[in-house]
Amino acid sequence: MLFRSVSQSRYGGPKWGFDFALEYYDESEYFEVLHFEYDYNNYEEAEYCKNRIEAKINDTDWKDFALLLKKKKDQWISLKGFEQNNFKAKLWGLMKAEDTVKSFMLY
Repeated sequence: MLFRSVSQSRYGGPKWGFDFALEYYDESEYFEVLHFEYDYNNYEEAEYCKNRIEAKINDTDWKDFALLLKKKKDQWISLKGFEQNNFKAKLWGLMKAEDTVKSFMLY
């Protein structure tokens, strides 16, 4: 589902976007598997990208991806914030974890 921002973008028009976060839990550990966020000023572009992302989400074996991350933990565990998100996003096949259009409220 796409969400229209309550605020207006810095360009003064509507903003559409999606945000995905998935965590892994087992009896011994917890970690974020994947977290990404994308914003768009154009609804058609947002809808197109959302549909592609949804297909990839549905086609992913998340248990296998979580196990892959566990095997590569030494490569991402010391990374902070966006760097860790980018590592995991790239491993999943995205160019980066975040591409946002910052907003401000119009009163």
